[in-house]
Amino acid sequence: MKKVISIILILSFISLVAGICIAQDNGTIQGKVTESKLGNPMVGVNIFIEGTHLGDVSDSAGDFKIKNLEQGQYKIIASFIGYHKMIQQVKIVPDKVVYLNFKLKMIPIIFEEIVVSAEKETYHPYSTINARQIEENSPKDVGEFLRTIPGMSAIKKGGVCLDPVFRGFKGDQLNVQIDGGVHVCGGCPNRIESPTSYVQSEDLEKIEVVRGPSSVRYGASLGGLINLVMTKPVQSEKFEIHGKAQTGYESNSNGKRGRLFLLGSERRFDFFLSGGTKDYGNYKDGDSDEVLSSFRINDYSIKFGLKPTHNQRAQISIRQSFQRDALYPALPMDANEDNSSVYALDYTINLHKKLFHALTSKIYISTVEHIMSNKRKPNYSTVKAVTASNTHTIGGRLELTMNVLKGNLYLGGDYYDLYMEGDRTRDIVSGPKAGKHFNDIIWPDANHRNIGIFIQYQRVVSGKFAGSFGLRMDNVVSSAGNPESSFITLYSAELDRSEMNPSVAFNLDYDLSDKLGLNFTLGQSKRSPGIPERYLYLLPVGVDRYDYLGNPDLNPEKNLQPEIGFKTNLEKAYFKITTYYSLLTDYISAKLDSSASSRSPGVLGVKRFFNIPSAVKYGGEFEVGIQPSKNVLVKGGINYTIGENQNSNEPLPEMPPLEAIMSLRYNDTKDRFWGELSCRVVTKQDRISNEFGETETPGFSVFNFVGGVNLAKYLDVKFGVNNMLDRTYYEHLNRLEKIDGLPIMETGRNFYFSLSTGF
Repeated sequence: MKKVISIILILSFISLVAGICIAQDNGTIQGKVTESKLGNPMVGVNIFIEGTHLGDVSDSAGDFKIKNLEQGQYKIIASFIGYHKMIQQVKIVPDKVVYLNFKLKMIPIIFEEIVVSAEKETYHPYSTINARQIEENSPKDVGEFLRTIPGMSAIKKGGVCLDPVFRGFKGDQLNVQIDGGVHVCGGCPNRIESPTSYVQSEDLEKIEVVRGPSSVRYGASLGGLINLVMTKPVQSEKFEIHGKAQTGYESNSNGKRGRLFLLGSERRFDFFLSGGTKDYGNYKDGDSDEVLSSFRINDYSIKFGLKPTHNQRAQISIRQSFQRDALYPALPMDANEDNSSVYALDYTINLHKKLFHALTSKIYISTVEHIMSNKRKPNYSTVKAVTASNTHTIGGRLELTMNVLKGNLYLGGDYYDLYMEGDRTRDIVSGPKAGKHFNDIIWPDANHRNIGIFIQYQRVVSGKFAGSFGLRMDNVVSSAGNPESSFITLYSAELDRSEMNPSVAFNLDYDLSDKLGLNFTLGQSKRSPGIPERYLYLLPVGVDRYDYLGNPDLNPEKNLQPEIGFKTNLEKAYFKITTYYSLLTDYISAKLDSSASSRSPGVLGVKRFFNIPSAVKYGGEFEVGIQPSKNVLVKGGINYTIGENQNSNEPLPEMPPLEAIMSLRYNDTKDRFWGELSCRVVTKQDRISNEFGETETPGFSVFNFVGGVNLAKYLDVKFGVNNMLDRTYYEHLNRLEKIDGLPIMETGRNFYFSLSTGF
């Protein structure tokens, strides 16, 4: 409770200082944005000052104004979807108005489709983490990085491949995609390869997060959508080529990394190449105890685009990743190797018609080959076990964008077909059953097919109001071609299941004033059970020590979620707050089944997946920041989610506790250096599920520092230290180690640096 009060007092102080800072009055920038070809005013263009949160959005007349600026040099950027970004440099003096005019040119080439909101840059249920934020944190794993984003956390089973959790939604409850449509599914029943693990953070242009069931264009999203947008090739009329090299080191785990980039283009083609390696050893916690967590990853990415005409573009993408010898102390096996491949073809045509705007399409294939064994585990002298599993996903999407009633109408459909196969061999070396051989089916040649159609309309009105409405229908078919005979005995020979799942999403943005924005979202979505929930046969995949049993008769789970948010953007301060309430029907969980017998050694029994008739999740995120000068930014934020099983009146399992993040950042005016000190405070989690054997986890606070220096035009150095005070702590969602049953501890004090150069 003391930590909660401290957090509230700190954020209240930041808000108070913000109110004091906005009273100053200095220089002003104002101007107009027009379309270069016709000269028409453009509404909804985002005008902002580089390196700050200061900015404005052009109104229906194309006008904008940024007030109360301190004396100095500024770069002003005008950005709008479908147009070239434009930058102008200005000098501000006190009590003077600088007038700027932006004439934006339309981009003749359209890239592969990504998630976008209505053109109006107001408050909406989307958030974006840009490449600079990702690069500054130097994450070795995307899932680990997502734990630093408000509302997000992750399940940790080892040193890499953390599985993201958003507002308590996890696994298949989150719709994780690459480049707006590609699905990659790992082969491990314990999800040691989350979908985010098949992308390296250095290749990301941004991460888009859509909160809850608030969009229908990219699939049914029960708890949210995470879109990992990969870096795209540059565009130019004349031939250009650029390169970049990165290297880095982390002290705690003796972690080494390196990466090379090459990209170029001319009028008819473009390309992007990247490849890298990571080699990390075991890390030590704050007590200098070693945590088994080493791994190696090699990967590469290729994008090659052809532009047969000025308004068409086709792109071929290839990505492969090869993980070796990854240790997972929370699991009975480690990963010997994990090989993934993604092949995608995108085609886009800008129609430039009065009614039809653009047509985008994508087809892809993704595969994962996964091998695990217990050769590094203590029981290897008793039993030798190997698991080999494979997944194959094929899919695609087609979308037509139309100009209807001064808004955008999106019509389209998408499809994916996931196939999973795998088995486990066990050879008993010693004991009463020595010499015996067992072969267990892990994935019973299972299929999960989804075909969906959608329509979404969105419109900006008068620069003050923007809204969208979408409908979606998905047909989901699941089947198991080779189940265990005992599984058929439990149910029946007919294991195929089929559902029709509707989704609806309504979103409203409204500017209450030129500084205060309101957003309201109401969404409903259904999610059919995945292959593990329907067809898994007696494997210990949960947070507790039980074998889990699939249930083909599960109903799809449904989320009805209203959400409301406020955002203000003042001259020297901002704050935003979001609250939501998820009413969950047929929520999928698991409960003890005394009628079934376990088959895994050391487990306490069997839990079968079932539907909770009614559950709720509610909470929100709050963020506030002030900029007392153009060099300094102070931020703070709180996020919290409560989950409740309304049938048992018990908390839902694996819900992260309340946490807060505070930071102080300094940027040199001439971009020569920067630094940021941050503190993350997490409270005790005492809302636990006794049914799942959860125990209370203590609170903790961690201090981090990161900074950078620009040594030359193409030479940058970044350095930092995480867990500065060398605290020994663990997160509530960290799994327990198999050897001692204690939670996996987090990394102790860790120094790191990276060097990048390019041309």
